Amino acid sequence: MVVINRSMIKRQVKNDALKKAVELCGGQTELARLVNKHLPENVSKASQALIWSWLFRTGKVLAEYVIAIEKATSGTVTRHELRPDLYPLEAPADSAA
Repeated sequence: MVVINRSMIKRQVKNDALKKAVELCGGQTELARLVNKHLPENVSKASQALIWSWLFRTGKVLAEYVIAIEKATSGTVTRHELRPDLYPLEAPADSAA
Protein backbone atom coordinates (compact mmCIF):
# COMPACT_ATOMS: atom_id res chain seq x y z
CA MET A 1 0.00 0.00 0.00
CA VAL A 2 1.27 3.47 -0.92
CA VAL A 3 0.57 6.35 1.42
CA ILE A 4 0.51 9.78 -0.18
CA ASN A 5 1.05 12.78 2.02
CA ARG A 6 -1.03 15.71 0.73
CA SER A 7 1.90 18.07 1.29
CA MET A 8 3.86 16.03 -1.27
CA ILE A 9 1.40 16.80 -4.05
CA LYS A 10 2.34 19.86 -6.08
CA ARG A 11 -0.70 21.86 -7.14
CA GLN A 12 -0.73 23.94 -10.28
CA VAL A 13 -1.18 27.65 -9.53
CA LYS A 14 -3.82 29.12 -11.84
CA ASN A 15 -3.10 32.81 -11.25
CA ASP A 16 0.54 33.92 -11.19
CA ALA A 17 -0.29 37.49 -10.18
CA LEU A 18 -2.19 36.24 -7.14
CA LYS A 19 0.70 33.92 -6.28
CA LYS A 20 2.97 36.97 -6.38
CA ALA A 21 0.58 38.82 -4.02
CA VAL A 22 0.56 35.87 -1.62
CA GLU A 23 4.35 35.73 -1.60
CA LEU A 24 4.68 39.51 -1.11
CA CYS A 25 2.27 39.49 1.83
CA GLY A 26 3.76 36.44 3.53
CA GLY A 27 1.10 33.83 2.85
CA GLN A 28 -2.56 33.31 2.05
CA THR A 29 -3.81 34.11 5.55
CA GLU A 30 -1.84 37.35 5.72
CA LEU A 31 -3.02 38.40 2.25
CA ALA A 32 -6.63 37.81 3.32
CA ARG A 33 -6.08 39.90 6.46
CA LEU A 34 -4.56 42.77 4.47
CA VAL A 35 -7.24 42.59 1.79
CA ASN A 36 -9.95 42.86 4.45
CA LYS A 37 -8.50 46.21 5.54
CA HIS A 38 -9.23 47.61 2.07
CA LEU A 39 -12.66 46.13 1.37
CA PRO A 40 -15.87 48.16 1.35
CA GLU A 41 -18.18 47.26 4.23
CA ASN A 42 -20.73 45.62 1.92
CA VAL A 43 -18.25 43.02 0.62
CA SER A 44 -17.77 39.71 2.45
CA LYS A 45 -14.44 39.31 4.22
CA ALA A 46 -11.71 37.38 2.44
CA SER A 47 -10.36 34.22 4.03
CA GLN A 48 -7.39 31.95 3.49
CA ALA A 49 -9.78 29.41 1.95
CA LEU A 50 -11.05 31.96 -0.56
CA ILE A 51 -7.50 32.92 -1.57
CA TRP A 52 -6.64 29.21 -1.93
CA SER A 53 -9.67 28.66 -4.14
CA TRP A 54 -8.61 31.47 -6.48
CA LEU A 55 -5.04 30.17 -6.59
CA PHE A 56 -5.73 26.50 -7.23
CA ARG A 57 -9.32 26.08 -8.39
CA THR A 58 -10.72 28.98 -10.38
CA GLY A 59 -7.70 31.14 -11.11
CA LYS A 60 -10.02 34.12 -11.16
CA VAL A 61 -10.11 36.71 -8.38
CA LEU A 62 -13.64 38.00 -7.84
CA ALA A 63 -14.03 41.55 -9.11
CA GLU A 64 -14.92 42.93 -5.66
CA TYR A 65 -11.49 41.98 -4.32
CA VAL A 66 -9.15 43.06 -7.13
CA ILE A 67 -8.54 46.63 -6.02
CA ALA A 68 -8.20 45.55 -2.38
CA ILE A 69 -5.43 43.13 -3.41
CA GLU A 70 -3.73 45.87 -5.40
CA LYS A 71 -3.83 48.09 -2.29
CA ALA A 72 -2.68 45.25 0.00
CA THR A 73 0.44 44.89 -2.17
CA SER A 74 0.97 48.67 -2.35
CA GLY A 75 0.43 48.49 -6.10
CA THR A 76 3.15 45.91 -6.74
CA VAL A 77 0.48 43.54 -8.07
CA THR A 78 -1.80 45.57 -10.32
CA ARG A 79 -5.48 45.20 -11.06
CA HIS A 80 -4.53 44.54 -14.69
CA GLU A 81 -2.29 41.63 -13.69
CA LEU A 82 -5.04 40.14 -11.52
CA ARG A 83 -7.94 40.61 -13.96
CA PRO A 84 -6.90 41.83 -17.43
CA ASP A 85 -10.42 41.04 -18.64
CA LEU A 86 -11.80 43.74 -16.31
CA TYR A 87 -8.84 46.13 -16.28
CA PRO A 88 -7.15 46.21 -19.70
CA LEU A 89 -3.98 48.22 -20.17
CA GLU A 90 -4.74 51.76 -21.17
CA ALA A 91 -3.56 52.82 -24.60
CA PRO A 92 -0.61 55.21 -24.43
CA ALA A 93 -1.52 58.85 -24.95
CA ASP A 94 -0.86 60.12 -28.47
CA SER A 95 2.18 62.40 -28.16
CA ALA A 96 1.50 64.00 -31.56
CA ALA A 97 -1.62 65.81 -30.34
